Amino acid sequence: MKKFTLVLFLSVCIIVVSIDRNLRADSKVSPKLESGKSETYQQLAARVFEIRSMDRSSMSVDEKQGLKSELKMIKKALRENADSRTERNSGGIYISVGALIIIIILLIILL
Repeated sequence: MKKFTLVLFLSVCIIVVSIDRNLRADSKVSPKLESGKSETYQQLAARVFEIRSMDRSSMSVDEKQGLKSELKMIKKALRENADSRTERNSGGIYISVGALIIIIILLIILL
C-alpha cells in the first residue's frame, strides 16, 4: 500500500509540474508592449494590434486578403526575431498525457 501511495503521489506531482509548464509555454502575448523589446518588434506588434482592432465588415475581399497576408508576414518576422533570441528556448521537459499514463501504468506494474 505504501508503494501505491508513493507512485500516486509522484504521478500527481509530475502532472502538476507538466500542466504548469504547458500553461506558461502557451500563455499569449499581452497587448502591453515591453520597454525592453527592440523598436522594430514594438512597431510590428503595434501594427498587429491595430489590424486586430479594425472593423473588417465594411472592407472588400481584396483588402481583407491584403491584411491577412500582412499579418502572415509580420508573424513570420516576429517568429524569426524570437528564434534568434535565446530566452525563448528555455528548455524543459514536456510529457504528453498518453506518455504520462503509460509511465504510471509501468510504475504500478513494476512496483
